[in-house]
Amino acid sequence: TVCVVGMLTQPQTGKFYLEDGMHSVEVDLSEAASSKGLFTENCVVIVEGEMVGEKLCAQVLGMPPPEERKETIKVFPELGVPTHR
Repeated sequence: TVCVVGMLTQPQTGKFYLEDGMHSVEVDLSEAASSKGLFTENCVVIVEGEMVGEKLCAQVLGMPPPEERKETIKVFPELGVPTHR
């Protein structure tokens, strides 16, 4: 079992992928249970499932936990307020 975070995309009708900016993997959502939330294309999700060949067969689809902006900025400082020169 693997647990991964990524952006849910659908580059072609009926084929979903999980992307992280560097990689993408096809994801089978046909057997996935989901937590509460609105799951749309291009939203960030957590997927728990099994790798079968090159495809991630999702068992559970969830939303990442919310965090305060200041916590996100600690990890990704480039998302902070731009400085003017």
